[in-house]
Amino acid sequence: MSSSPRLLETSLRQIRLLLLVPLAAIVHCNISPALAEQKITAEQENFFEAEIRPILVERCIQCHGPDEQEGGLRLDHHEAFIAGGESGQVIDREVPNRSRLIRSIEYTDSNLQMPPDGKLSQQNIESLRRWVENGAFWPVEEVPTSMKSVELSPEERLTNHKADHWSYQPVIAPPIPPL
Repeated sequence: MSSSPRLLETSLRQIRLLLLVPLAAIVHCNISPALAEQKITAEQENFFEAEIRPILVERCIQCHGPDEQEGGLRLDHHEAFIAGGESGQVIDREVPNRSRLIRSIEYTDSNLQMPPDGKLSQQNIESLRRWVENGAFWPVEEVPTSMKSVELSPEERLTNHKADHWSYQPVIAPPIPPL
């Protein structure tokens, strides 16, 4: 089935019109900026979940997750990501190319190459670069209990320690095995 160039041009014009009408409504009809931001936020969240989180889970969390934090850096949660590691923050919002994250994944710094087992694909690098350039948006999430700091008094700490440590457990006579 062959389509004529005129039909194709008409279809493209209709598609452009459909895409421009909502934009014109936002600009000219003074729709609230919060409503316009919700669309952007949804797009950012979709991008993060489709592109960024899979990279972090597949290539970063093993060394920078809840079980292990190489260099004091944790990349499984927004709060920890923003805090950075022992070397400071991993992103520079003003100059994204100076971000430690970008420098490390591009292997431009011989002392900082992540992941250490091999460079990311160019597509993954571009996704992370675009993410940092757009502000490194991370969806709102609850802080994991393992990251929440709890202030305990010295007595409470000792009580918790006594509950778990073997030396504070009562001595019991083990059952005698049969002969």
